Amino acid sequence: MRTVRWNRWRVALNARLSGVLLTLWFSLTSLPAQSLTWLGTSVGYFSAATDIASDGSVIVGWTEVGYLQYRAFRWTPATGMEDLGTLGGNYAAAYGVSANGASIVGTAQNERGQYRAFRWINRVIQDLGTLGGTFSRATGVSADGEVIVGTAADTAGRLRAFRWLRGSMQDLGTLPGYTESVANDVSADGAVVVGAAIQFSSSRAFRWTSGGGMQDLGSLGGDESEAIAVSANGLVIVGWAKDSNGQERAFRWDNGVMQDLGTFASDT
Repeated sequence: MRTVRWNRWRVALNARLSGVLLTLWFSLTSLPAQSLTWLGTSVGYFSAATDIASDGSVIVGWTEVGYLQYRAFRWTPATGMEDLGTLGGNYAAAYGVSANGASIVGTAQNERGQYRAFRWINRVIQDLGTLGGTFSRATGVSADGEVIVGTAADTAGRLRAFRWLRGSMQDLGTLPGYTESVANDVSADGAVVVGAAIQFSSSRAFRWTSGGGMQDLGSLGGDESEAIAVSANGLVIVGWAKDSNGQERAFRWDNGVMQDLGTFASDT
């Protein structure tokens, strides 16, 4: 079902994009019952929400605006769906938003059709650059919006997890025996980055810190695992991993131990 392939990591670096195309927003107020708000689209047929600010007031994602044209959006109850613009191309998608809703990250095409990680702040969309290649994508942002993580191509065209801070993009490297890596999420303070090291049809979940570097989180007995999200304090990590039978399982990693969360049919 999930085989590690070159195109898979370039097209679907953020698992949150696999959500429904019609998005739902549940109010986080003190009302006795939750309400349902259709966010709509911007002229086109499709829209998907990918992240939400901590108080629920800002939602980000992407929407179709025309044939093969997509735009990143920011939605609030007051403004509705706002187009964040592009870097000169026909595609932009937002994948993450800071806790206060002020900083939004994602990927957008530039005028040459290259995909670049961006940060949108103060109504300006900023190209975060690459690691020497032609591709980058931002997938996570710290609570204050200052630290951004994602994946970028280096000068050899290899995918590498990155951590961006104050205009500088840092290559986080990869695990021994693996040639590439992707970053999916970052802790609230920007100190812990999670993702996967990849090599052909194999992958391994990792946790990265500036002091300890990239740590292999192991697997559930199979040859693939990927960390998808990390708690605000950076201590608990979730994702998926193959077990010894080659079946994919959700996992929770805490204090060095990877726990198989099972399935509804626990005997399969």
